[in-house]
Amino acid sequence: MWPPTVLTGVIIWLGFVLLGIFYLYVYKVKLKFKGNATVNFGVESFVLRTFAVAVSLSVLIIQAAGVSLLAPLGSGGQQLYFILGLLASTGILVEDLLRKLDSFVSATPKPIQSVSSVEPHVLPKLSYKITQMTSPFFEKRQLPSVGFNISNNSDVPSRFRVFAEVFLNEKSYAYPSPETEHYTGKRIWHLNPRGGLTNGNFTLPFEKIEKTDILTIVVTVVIIGEDNKETRLLPLGWTYMPDENEWYFEPAPHQSAN
Repeated sequence: MWPPTVLTGVIIWLGFVLLGIFYLYVYKVKLKFKGNATVNFGVESFVLRTFAVAVSLSVLIIQAAGVSLLAPLGSGGQQLYFILGLLASTGILVEDLLRKLDSFVSATPKPIQSVSSVEPHVLPKLSYKITQMTSPFFEKRQLPSVGFNISNNSDVPSRFRVFAEVFLNEKSYAYPSPETEHYTGKRIWHLNPRGGLTNGNFTLPFEKIEKTDILTIVVTVVIIGEDNKETRLLPLGWTYMPDENEWYFEPAPHQSAN
């Protein structure tokens, strides 16, 4: 190592290479705290820059080979000049190398999710139920006639299909009033905003039931969007109460066949 030789320069160069790689790794880890970081590593530039710094530093060391570090304590002013020049030159070379190494590492910004200017299609808010009550006279229907009320509670027009499947003692009797096809899903209903139907009705395939029978009607509504895409709502059920001649809501109905 001393006095300075070509081996000294090679050792200095390899030292700068290892320190440069370590610096790049630490700097990349530091940037990860702010976001992903990538190393745009240019091998040729890295090797040439570290080699140039090593050669320049070796030349400075060779030129100052005769400098005694204890000379400034005596009368050697020229010795102090060489020492200060060596330190300043080394600092400039290292700073220039660090700037080059910094250019190899860049933070990758997080992708910005574009917000579409087109609002997603909003489904109309429909409410409906099975009932024996008529409007506006508040009279009750008698089986086999069953009432059906539905309303569009939104500000957009709606198109939809209605499936009303009849179950008696868990046996399916398909859809009522098949001649009109309103409750078989074959007809497309229209309701304008805030519009509704308060006296819809259909006829059951039997005229009366026993008090021990369990009569349930499962209603499934399929909404048709502007692009004719159909959205099937969950089936809802209503079970008949013979003594009250009315229906109660059944949130867990039989499995619909439609």
